[in-house]
Amino acid sequence: MGMPHHHQQSMMMSQSMNNLDTSYLFSSGANAISGIDMGGGYQITGPPTSLTAAGDIPDTKDGIEELCPVCGDKVSGYHYGLLTCESCKGFFKRTVQNKKVYTCVAERSCHIDKTQRKRCPFCRFQKCLDVGMKLEGDNFGTT
Repeated sequence: MGMPHHHQQSMMMSQSMNNLDTSYLFSSGANAISGIDMGGGYQITGPPTSLTAAGDIPDTKDGIEELCPVCGDKVSGYHYGLLTCESCKGFFKRTVQNKKVYTCVAERSCHIDKTQRKRCPFCRFQKCLDVGMKLEGDNFGTT
């Protein structure tokens, strides 16, 4: 009786794919792909991009994660004029919307990083302003 026609085609296709010589695709160096015309005018010229488990391209530029300019945490997107993390976005929003006024118990030069960002809200808000977060940003009322 034999196999259905579509199953035969599928098997033949997978067998012919297995016989393809793909050694020309990869250089012998550090897994770099170089000068391959992928059709449609596109060429891959750099190392292959690694994908996350979900299949998405990581939120990186040249393999380096973007860090929040206020505290150094991982950025989540553009907020109030620049790339910041969710924590600093929320802190900035609450400070401005609730018209909070903070005071620094030290010398107005406290170190702000991911682990210490909650210790001095005055210096954190000042750093938000210093790095360019905008009071009149588009985010007010929308986030």
